[in-house]
Order: sequence, then structure tokens, then C-alpha cells
Amino acid sequence: MWNDGDYYDASFAIHKSRRYHANLRDFYQAAHNYTTAANAFAASGAFIAILGSQPVIAGILAATVAFASLLDMIFGYESKARLHHELCARFTRLAADLEKLPETPENLADVRAKRLLVEADEPRQKRLVDLMAQNEEARSRGVLEKDLLPLTWWQCHFGYLFTFGLRRLEGEKAKRETERAGNPPPSAPAASAA
Repeated sequence: MWNDGDYYDASFAIHKSRRYHANLRDFYQAAHNYTTAANAFAASGAFIAILGSQPVIAGILAATVAFASLLDMIFGYESKARLHHELCARFTRLAADLEKLPETPENLADVRAKRLLVEADEPRQKRLVDLMAQNEEARSRGVLEKDLLPLTWWQCHFGYLFTFGLRRLEGEKAKRETERAGNPPPSAPAASAA
């Protein structure tokens, strides 16, 4: 069901978005958890250092607590994790609805409209995380590894914080399109970097 043409594209986009928000939810929740753990460890150490008359160590540990708390407050890891959890849940419900709907133009229009309403609440996209989610969804649909976007280790691990290397991916996309000229397009939009 939802395996051909525009129906496939709608299904792929919804499942990719679900994966994208799940990845960001997990990243921000982990950042919040690590910050909380670091604060607990440093605060306990500072207390012990004060009792042991080690003011320099106590000061360093207290500064660690303050710095970690400041990062958590500035970047709002917990609130971002909650937002992406909610968006992931909304896309998951939309994907579940898709499983029950027959392929009709009316249902396609309805699903597209619902997807746009969810996307209206999304924060600015993290492009590399989106491309990782695209590869994950394509893999789950049986797309061969050679047909996925060649993301580097650095892009996969630091794409949550920075966007870089897109020119190389665009060059790879152009190369693949040139090689496929005259061939039928792949069954998944996995080779799309734009």
C-alpha cells in the first residue's frame, strides 16, 4: 500500500520525518541526561572537596556545575527533546493512519495537508540529520547501500550541531543523476541531497 509514485513519496516523507524527529529527540534527551549527570557528579564532588578543605577543587567543580547548567539553560535540551518527541508522535500517528487508507487522490491530498500542518510546527531543519533519516528510511525499504547518500563519519556524529559538506553531497547527487540519465529513476528518493 502507498508504494507507487506520489503515494510512495508521501509515505516516504512521513516516515523520514518520524525518524528525523526521533533522532533529534534522542540527541537532545541524551544531552540533557549527560548535563544532569555531570551536575550531580560535580556538585557531590564540590561538597566533598569543601568538607575536605580543598577550596581549589571545590571551586573547579562548582564552576563545572555552573557551566553545565548554563549550557542546558541556553540550549534548552529538555524542551527541545520534548518538542521533537511530540513531532515524532504526530508523524507516527500520521504514518499509522496511512496504513489504513486506500490509495486514492482524495486520501493523498488529505495526507499531504495533514503533513503540512505538522511541518508548520517544526523548528528550523538540521539538514544533515534529515539526510541521515532519509538514509535510514531508504535502508528500511530495501534500498541498497550504494544508492544511499555517502555521509561521512563527521557528518553523522556532528550533524546534530553543525551543517557542513553539502557541496560534496550535491556533487555526488549530480554525478548519480548523470550516470542514471536514460535509466529509470530508483524506487526511493534516497539519492536526493537537495
